Amino acid sequence: MTNGINCGDPAPNWWNNVTKQLLVVDLSNLQGIITADFYAEVREANTTTPATVIDVNDAFAIDIHLDLTVSDPLSKLICGYWCISVCLESMCGPNRYRFPGDATSPPSGYCCVLVPFDCSTTYDTTICVPGGVVQEDECGAPYEATVIVTLLSRCRRQGKENADPNDPATYIPVGAAGSVELPLLTFYQDQ
Repeated sequence: MTNGINCGDPAPNWWNNVTKQLLVVDLSNLQGIITADFYAEVREANTTTPATVIDVNDAFAIDIHLDLTVSDPLSKLICGYWCISVCLESMCGPNRYRFPGDATSPPSGYCCVLVPFDCSTTYDTTICVPGGVVQEDECGAPYEATVIVTLLSRCRRQGKENADPNDPATYIPVGAAGSVELPLLTFYQDQ
């Protein structure tokens, strides 16, 4: 359950049917040491079927899966958080959303979900969005959606040592990030 919404579980191994994207490692010293494939899909809440047309009154979920490879012995030394978020932008108007922040009421103010990064090689998370958050009329509109993944250190920024540990702005980015563009989504309001 996320944001008070029961999104249900995605289909087992759903990522086997989705095109993988690569994590970009910006620090030249880490290139080839950290590699990751990641996947994302959208579905209506409580179903396992991917969706590209969503009624604005229905809750929906974005499933994210990361397959990570970190060369030894570095795999035992790196720890931190995956900062995972979804940007959704209307192609027909000014509507823009960033989830999970815009998916809560009131908005959380945090730009991403923090998923602890440890010695595991697989990470899964789901961002649930309640019905009524995305606003459209009966004509509907196409939306571009992009999942963003950034690796953050567990080290805190100077002066943020006592800040809320759920606030991603308190942590230092490591230099590994990537994005997945989801298929074009259509949101409409069913009368």
